[in-house]
Amino acid sequence: MQQEKEITKVIEIQNKEGSYEKISDKITEKLGEITTENISSSVHITDEHVKKFDTKVWNTFITIAYCNKVLRKQQSKVTTPNEKALTWLHTQIKDEKLVKEVLESCEKLVVEKASNKKKESSWPSLSTSLTGWGSSWIVENQKPDGSIKLDKTVSDQINISSDKIQSSIQTYGVSDKLKSVPKNVWETALSLRYLTITSQSQDQHKDQSEKAKKYLIEELKDEKLVEELLITSEKIIVDQSVKKGKENAVSTIKSSTTTEKAKEIVSSQKEDRSLELPDRRLMLNLMNH
Repeated sequence: MQQEKEITKVIEIQNKEGSYEKISDKITEKLGEITTENISSSVHITDEHVKKFDTKVWNTFITIAYCNKVLRKQQSKVTTPNEKALTWLHTQIKDEKLVKEVLESCEKLVVEKASNKKKESSWPSLSTSLTGWGSSWIVENQKPDGSIKLDKTVSDQINISSDKIQSSIQTYGVSDKLKSVPKNVWETALSLRYLTITSQSQDQHKDQSEKAKKYLIEELKDEKLVEELLITSEKIIVDQSVKKGKENAVSTIKSSTTTEKAKEIVSSQKEDRSLELPDRRLMLNLMNH
């Protein structure tokens, strides 16, 4: 029902001929602010015609891409408006191959932006707790080839030592391909995802991140495996950090109050991983530790 309402909001602004004058607020809500400038700079296509696309063309591409990727479970409900929009694009561009190429690039952009937005919404408390722990050392210790050795500060924070990476990842049910990934590649992947989470903005360590990812691709020679590696690395960091946060909270609380009170506080942990303290006196006790 909720997605049906979203579909209505997305396609209700479609013009009669099939184009979209603007991007729906619903799309902006899910992907963040989108401008013609950041779309064209993110879509890496060398064809000169792409540079001449106007805002209406880009908005139409993004809306189709959003329907294809984010609303794909309700694909039957967006088929007609999508076909209408594509027909309009073909009349404007008159190059079927280019339309397909641009649409595929826009779909990748939509997936990336939706993923980043989702991560941003679930990271605030984790990012706050990790920021400042090792990010500067990660940047300083990056080697010329882009690889990054797992820093001790980061290692302590995620509870995984450099010499036990291979055994630690086994508990995450990783694929056979990931099990055979060399230790130095795992160290770089974990460091890269840690850097992403702790960065204040997407551009803060952009150069170092791109260099590290390039290293991973060159080492594994398989971009899909690199993506799988990075997704798993992120899961490990988040899970290990949350686990350590809970352990630290329990340890601090135990020294400040009764076992019963500790259980009450830990059980009240919210979805964003924050803990709500039931009384002011306990909060003051925790602050003094």
